[in-house]
Amino acid sequence: MLVIRREGSGEGGRLRKIKVLAGDRVIAKLRPGAVATVDLPSGKYDLTAKMDWFRSRRLTVDLQADSKVYTAMPFGQALAGFGSPATAITLRLDTE
Repeated sequence: MLVIRREGSGEGGRLRKIKVLAGDRVIAKLRPGAVATVDLPSGKYDLTAKMDWFRSRRLTVDLQADSKVYTAMPFGQALAGFGSPATAITLRLDTE
């Protein structure tokens, strides 16, 4: 199972949903502060997040039991993202 949370304070794109993809498949659509629980079998997945033309870098996750991934689009990154849309959204694995 994969738990994905969109961090919600001080974000750019506040009125838009961030789509989280495993490969080419959309597995979650999140508004700020939203949480999605996705049932995926164990294995390796390449996750990306996108909103309009903004994207995250790819995050490879070796899904075992309960993994948690956080996504965010801080306001400063949203503004900077116009020059570098491939890094405007952050996607990180919770290591705790």
